[in-house]
Amino acid sequence: MATSTDIRAQIGSIDHRLAELEADAADLALDAVNGDADAASRVAEINREQGRLRADRRILETAYRTAQDREHAAKEAARAAEREKHLSAAREHAEALRAAAARADSLVDALREVMAGMDAHERAIRVELSAAGVTPPGAVPGRQGLSGHVLMMLKAMADAPTGRLRDQRCAADLAVVAWKFLETEAEEAA
Repeated sequence: MATSTDIRAQIGSIDHRLAELEADAADLALDAVNGDADAASRVAEINREQGRLRADRRILETAYRTAQDREHAAKEAARAAEREKHLSAAREHAEALRAAAARADSLVDALREVMAGMDAHERAIRVELSAAGVTPPGAVPGRQGLSGHVLMMLKAMADAPTGRLRDQRCAADLAVVAWKFLETEAEEAA
């Protein structure tokens, strides 16, 4: 199928040929008017060829506009398809993001419950130790505000890669170290 560029080239060729014929006719016109039969015949032939070329040019101009319209429509269809491809991918990502956000909300709710439980257990341990008359030895990280350490871990994760904690241990490790002396107390009591 001819493109608008191909058709424009054909129109250019016709225009070039018409210019040549016009120059030839101008050269022969005076001789034809002065009675030169060969010149008159050639001018008549030039006129017929110009008529055919002009008719062909009109057809080519119409074909050129049609080709441009079709090419424009094809480009628009390709752009629309490309746009829809990206919109479809964006919709898939949005759906996955909504699912991840819902999961994050559930995790936040669960974390809130876990942290409240951690705080309650810390208070209960201190109450029970006080009632037993036992003072924990030394100041050990993780005996108080362990849920705050969890929050700092989450903040460090959110600030990554710049987020760094002084204490890189996880909350469970801190809890084990903080209350290990209770195992010793239980062994000594037994």
